[in-house]
This record gives sequence, C-alpha cells and structure tokens, in this order.
Amino acid sequence: RVGPVELRESQVMKLSRLAEGATYKEAVRTVSIKAPVGPDRRTPLRDVALLEKLHTLLTAVLAQPVAVAASR
Repeated sequence: RVGPVELRESQVMKLSRLAEGATYKEAVRTVSIKAPVGPDRRTPLRDVALLEKLHTLLTAVLAQPVAVAASR
C-alpha cells in the first residue's frame, strides 16, 4: 500500500492499465499494488528490484502532463 495520494480519474485508469490488480481507495487516499514478480512470473521482487519497479510505476502514474503553450 502507498499513501496518502490523490489520483485523478485518468491516473486511476492509467494505474489499472500499468499494474494488473492495482486498486485506488479514494476515501483513504491509498493505492494498493500486488507484489510485482520477477522474470519467472512466480517469485516476488524484493529489495532494490522491488523499489525500482514501484518507483517506475508511481512515476508513470503520478507524473503531471506538461502543457504545451501555443507560440502564436
């Protein structure tokens, strides 16, 4: 579980696309993510590999889009 975090609807959709089984509980502002697994698809990631995977996922979901200003 990761929290507190506030997600927009688009971020919740992105989370569900990127992490199978991930859920967002708005009432408690918490994201729940299934433990990521290694290449063998059975052994849960641990230590640095787990932190790197979660960092990549959360950065992708929480990143704010940059608005492009019109140059006219």
